[in-house]
Amino acid sequence: MKRRVLILHLIGILCFTGKYTFAQISEVGTPISFSLDMDTGRDKIPVVAMPPVDARALIEEDERKRAEDALIHFRFGC
Repeated sequence: MKRRVLILHLIGILCFTGKYTFAQISEVGTPISFSLDMDTGRDKIPVVAMPPVDARALIEEDERKRAEDALIHFRFGC
């Protein structure tokens, strides 16, 4: 049974990846983006400095919520 599942997975992988292996088209020349002056827009992007994250306070808050059996949401970017 495991062998049959493995063979089916391999066939599936070969079928799906086989059609994408020839997707890269080679053209003679240089990409247009190499000749464009792309550095001029970087100074127009605003830079925002964020305050440092107090990780200890976040961990203590999570521990308090776990002790209360409260629903804890995942934290992203901390």
